Amino acid sequence: MKRIARGIVDEELIEDVGFGLYSAARAILIATEAHAGRVQCPRCSHIITHRGDRNAIIECAECSWRVRWGEYHKTYQDKHLHGGGAIPAFQGYIEDFTKARMPRERMLAIDRLIHFFHCELLQNPVRSVGVTLIYGKNTREVTEFLDRLSYGEASTPELIETRAAWDRKLELSQRYHPIRKPESNP
Repeated sequence: MKRIARGIVDEELIEDVGFGLYSAARAILIATEAHAGRVQCPRCSHIITHRGDRNAIIECAECSWRVRWGEYHKTYQDKHLHGGGAIPAFQGYIEDFTKARMPRERMLAIDRLIHFFHCELLQNPVRSVGVTLIYGKNTREVTEFLDRLSYGEASTPELIETRAAWDRKLELSQRYHPIRKPESNP
């Protein structure tokens, strides 16, 4: 990431990361919709409504694909694929990344999504949906990674001020869970 900040662009890395995030974002949106009663047929993309009865058979009216709801539910159960309050961020990313043609545009789409996770973790310090997309053992590890990604030796004074403001918010938050220790000198 520091190379990109210096104007060095690794197009292959941007593609790998970008399409990985794209696939994960789509999976989260599909699982969230299924959980809400709208399963997307994996064969033809037709939407099948259901009521959540584990033993009920859901069947696509377009292509006849069918599965027991309980079995379908197991495909995403306990994988933290519910988008929660991040649905607009995933939808925006998919739209932005799909429209982007140049590496810089794709990098900006990736950056906006990552920034969303960072802000989400810092403003509402509970388990972030970003932990699902950014490998880490836990929220603390992902937050520390995002901090290193966002703040470095070459950080501008404005960025350092922003970090200090976020640290103050964390300290004042009634719901604060220590996901990282605020530094005395950021």
